[in-house]
This record gives sequence, structure tokens and C-alpha cells, in this order.
Amino acid sequence: MGNVTVQFAGKCLEDLIRRAHDGEEIIIVRGKTPVARLTALTPKPAKRSFGAYRGEFEVPGSFFDPLLEAELEAFEGGGCDADPRAAATDSGRPAPVAKGSRRGRGRKR
Repeated sequence: MGNVTVQFAGKCLEDLIRRAHDGEEIIIVRGKTPVARLTALTPKPAKRSFGAYRGEFEVPGSFFDPLLEAELEAFEGGGCDADPRAAATDSGRPAPVAKGSRRGRGRKR
């Protein structure tokens, strides 16, 4: 990490940018007071491509089975009192797995 004055930064900006790109963190000071930090930017992650997880997961044949009556009724808004997980467990099919919290995705607070 290097400290440089504002005057020096103005004269040698190209060299400071090269140093920052190489991983050095440069603090620009006015007198003895730090006023700015020069660091390299991290590249944006690449966009996801369709089919990137091909072959990573297997869809069980039961995925295409018709829904149980309680599941279908709850899905179509016929009532929230019925617990489709209990019906699925009683039928021998595995209960759905919760995916975890979606808190904060796509929402600004």
C-alpha cells in the first residue's frame, strides 16, 4: 500500500493506475489527511448461459406424476387448510424441499 500526495497523483496518474491494476492499493493524501483510495475494479461476472448446469441434476420420473387431490386443490386456491406436504408424505412420495429464504432478492429496502 502506498501513500501519495494529490500533486504527485496528478503528475503520475498513468503509473498509479498501472500499480493499482497490478493489485496495489494507493491512498491519495492532502497534507496528512487521506482523501481518496485508488484500487483495481473487479470484472463483472459473465452472464449465465442457458444449459450451464446440464447433466448436474436429474429429474425423477415422479416429477411428471399427476398431483394428489389435496395438492391440486391447494394449488388451485381451493383452500389453505390442507397440508399438501402431509398428503405427499402419506402417499410414499417425498415431501417438497424448501429452498431457503428469498429475502432481499430483487427488492430494495
